[in-house]
Amino acid sequence: MNTTFENLPQRTFFDTNIIQNILDYNLFNEETINENVILSPNQSRKQDDLNALKLIYLSNIRGNFQFIISNRIVNELIDSKKAKLINWGFEFLDYSSSFFKINGIGKLQPNLMFLKTKDRYLILDALNMGCEVFLTMDYKTLWNKRNKIGSIKVMRPLELCTQLKPYISLFY
Repeated sequence: MNTTFENLPQRTFFDTNIIQNILDYNLFNEETINENVILSPNQSRKQDDLNALKLIYLSNIRGNFQFIISNRIVNELIDSKKAKLINWGFEFLDYSSSFFKINGIGKLQPNLMFLKTKDRYLILDALNMGCEVFLTMDYKTLWNKRNKIGSIKVMRPLELCTQLKPYISLFY
């Protein structure tokens, strides 16, 4: 499915694992970017998503996309007890807070009750912040149950990158 430039998602909520992977794999380093991200039978799903995540993240050097996290993401990072990750989380929250547009208090939707409590509240945070996409590498729960959520697009990095790819050269 081709997405027109006007219909590209502008506001994307990053799941905790996205923040962790950006830091753990040094994905903010421009030197090793691979613009030819494709789903390859020779690579693992995780490697495909890491390559795509790097391209998504670096496309925002000049792009006007809004990458958002909430306090709940930072709380999950605090639980990791990794100082570098916690600091990165606070920096990212500070960056994303400049985009916050709270749409009001979300009501717990019956169709989200099948999710774990933490995941359910992260989806609600994303909805309350006006996000169009919830980006995750949680393959077993959130991404696997994405068709049941319906209120927001739950995507892997490779899926979002596929939408951005025709326009990537405009952004970096």
